[in-house]
Amino acid sequence: DIFLCRLIVFAGMFGVAADGILLASGMSAQEPFTLPNSLVMRNEFEFASALKKSCDTRCHFDFGHLSEPLMVRAVMVQWMIDWRAHHIQQARHYLRSRQVTLLKFTIAWASHWAIVPN
Repeated sequence: DIFLCRLIVFAGMFGVAADGILLASGMSAQEPFTLPNSLVMRNEFEFASALKKSCDTRCHFDFGHLSEPLMVRAVMVQWMIDWRAHHIQQARHYLRSRQVTLLKFTIAWASHWAIVPN
């Protein structure tokens, strides 16, 4: 996409290429946040709690910017920080296939934050 390429180029010109890449990759993917639907979830209590968790997750990653691209960037940055901490901790205990460890971590992390693991 030409607009995302321009975003990366301009971010590089301003000295924030990493943020530009994160924004472009976040904008090119589907929105990661869950959106509970009352038509699918018949139990009102389950629906309300899922909706609250989704709203809390959005508020947590928004930081008051009211911007979905910046929210997605914050999700990606938080995932990288948590993955690094998890990987360092797990490397001490045992060695496992990196892909299996990454997949299990991502699924657990996404369910904690009410995010769809893509």
